[in-house]
Amino acid sequence: MSSQRKIIRDQILSTLDGNITFNAQVVPVIQTRTIPILGTDVPAINFYILGEDDDPKGSQKRFYWREDALMIQLLTGNAPGQNDDEIDEILDQIEVLFFADDSLGGTADDIILLGHETVLDERGDKRFSGTIQRWMIKYRTDAPAPVLTLDDFLTENTKIFADADPDGLVESLTSLQ
Repeated sequence: MSSQRKIIRDQILSTLDGNITFNAQVVPVIQTRTIPILGTDVPAINFYILGEDDDPKGSQKRFYWREDALMIQLLTGNAPGQNDDEIDEILDQIEVLFFADDSLGGTADDIILLGHETVLDERGDKRFSGTIQRWMIKYRTDAPAPVLTLDDFLTENTKIFADADPDGLVESLTSLQ
């Protein structure tokens, strides 16, 4: 069975791939943590999950709320005509796609745009510039099953001492064998 993060990444790829254009050309979508992406025509879109925060919830810790930090990099290189207005047009297309289905095809509970920043790398022969959009993806997963269940214990001698409690609270005494 695939992890929920893989299912979400597959849905992001499905949402973006073939649906973003630049100068009447489809912008390729790539998944890698290596930048710059050598040998790739620009513009190109790269995405990855930077990290995840877990927050156990529920009275018995039966599920976790998870928040993934999604980074979408728009790599634009230094080709003529790739100005801020055109970069904004591509970023707007990404936002429209995500806001049209903020559950990412039912794989998440929400996706929230946190902001964006410009990145520049002028080292080496393959210079590139780009913009990173930062998103937060919220979703819920079941907690891992416990190793030991209460069915492994036998309960006997359960007594309720309602009269012995001065505050009116019921206390129980349970002995386990």
